[in-house]
Amino acid sequence: MANIKTAIPDEPVFSQRWDSAYQNIREGQKLREEGRFEEALKRRQEGQEEMQSLLNLVSEREKALAAKSQLAETKSRVEAMGTDRGNVLYWVAGRHERDAEDALNKSDFSGSRALSSVLERVLRLSSQCREPGNCLKVLADLVEGMKKAAEKSASAKPDPWLFNVAKESEDEAQRALAQNDYEGAAEAYIRAAFVYQKIIDQGT
Repeated sequence: MANIKTAIPDEPVFSQRWDSAYQNIREGQKLREEGRFEEALKRRQEGQEEMQSLLNLVSEREKALAAKSQLAETKSRVEAMGTDRGNVLYWVAGRHERDAEDALNKSDFSGSRALSSVLERVLRLSSQCREPGNCLKVLADLVEGMKKAAEKSASAKPDPWLFNVAKESEDEAQRALAQNDYEGAAEAYIRAAFVYQKIIDQGT
């Protein structure tokens, strides 16, 4: 238990879960010593389940931090390549960096990870295009690829609601494109990509 404790971040969301899991495990040991084996087993199982949930949360945090780091690295590399900061993909992706950071601070690790991953890919695309129309075409291609990956990932247990949310965002992007609203289209495509990334992550 001491080894596990050292791996737990010193933050309230983790400390509270650790205390609850540890207390249940300790109470299970005490009940066993008292000969109350059935109660001891139940309490110990509760503690172990809580501990596993805690470790899963720690893992999600590490993945979110890794995605955040990759996003920052890609942004620096794209800027060093001389990408125009007025590039529609660079501009729109940059506006959502704070959203990924806010999600991380609110312990929404899966959301932060998914958004950081999407923004990192969009920033990479920004170095491959200049004209807004071309930028939106490569972004649409990215979203289409993510859609196929999401469908494959969720083939055994698809969530119709999530796919519908993503489709609505894609439809919104296409309507924006028809009006030459490139920023609006990029925003909508990024929302769709985020949903598809969440589906992909759930299936892995």
